[in-house]
Amino acid sequence: MGAFSEPKKVGGSPPVPNILGLDEIEKWLLTPTDYAKLFKCMLYGADGTGKSGIALDFLTEEDIAEGKKIVIIDLDAGNVPLIAKYHKDKIKNIILKNPLAIKIENGDVATDYKLTFARIKAIINWINLKHKEYKIKAVIFDGLSTALKHAEYQMRIERHLTIDGGVNQSYWKLREKLFSETISAIKSLPINSFFIAHEDFIAEEQERDLAMVKQKTNQEMHQKIKCVRKDTGDKIIFKAIIDKSKYRVDSEGKEIIFCEINKETKKVKWQTKEIFECLL
Repeated sequence: MGAFSEPKKVGGSPPVPNILGLDEIEKWLLTPTDYAKLFKCMLYGADGTGKSGIALDFLTEEDIAEGKKIVIIDLDAGNVPLIAKYHKDKIKNIILKNPLAIKIENGDVATDYKLTFARIKAIINWINLKHKEYKIKAVIFDGLSTALKHAEYQMRIERHLTIDGGVNQSYWKLREKLFSETISAIKSLPINSFFIAHEDFIAEEQERDLAMVKQKTNQEMHQKIKCVRKDTGDKIIFKAIIDKSKYRVDSEGKEIIFCEINKETKKVKWQTKEIFECLL
């Protein structure tokens, strides 16, 4: 019966389950698809443009009252001061970890890139298994640009290449595989997910040299927000530009001022609610 035949014993070993068995594939095919609207959103822009602050605002006062949580994989290690200063009321509802691993190598401290990615994947697996038990509303992966650089360094280590040396085209696929598998695993979680990157991930139409792995990451997102900061002289303005919104295409191109700082009075106006409303 080909692919759908029952598994057979090989030697003295127990039978290996056939995941393509007729009953298994039928059960999988007929399992109802969950059509819940979720954020699979990338925020990109220069440093200090409000990306992490927007993502942190996804956890609302109502969520806190209900005991909901967010998990932050903070590879860029920039969320601690934001949370300590502006989100103290959410501290008990935030699970924050920097997965960066270090090792002693030749008497010096070095980054263990392989273990770093292993930690990230372990966190993803834990979220997948425990998100209902711990009421996890969303995961924030803060550090796309850093993760891609770490994947490159791991590739160079495996292929014994110097940091500044040339790279065979086939080797870049190793970097892309490690990075893309990690992003896809987070995106496949049945909860909201946010990805924070620097401006090197911005896919402008005129930028035809954007690396394929960055193009793919852009394509996989359901929502994309470009964050910019502008000094007008008397004010500092933070703006969110909706670059992509699969659920609300009518919002694409919309510009939302979510923060204004009066340089004279030092008063700050911060409101991100409209951003999320434009995406679902």
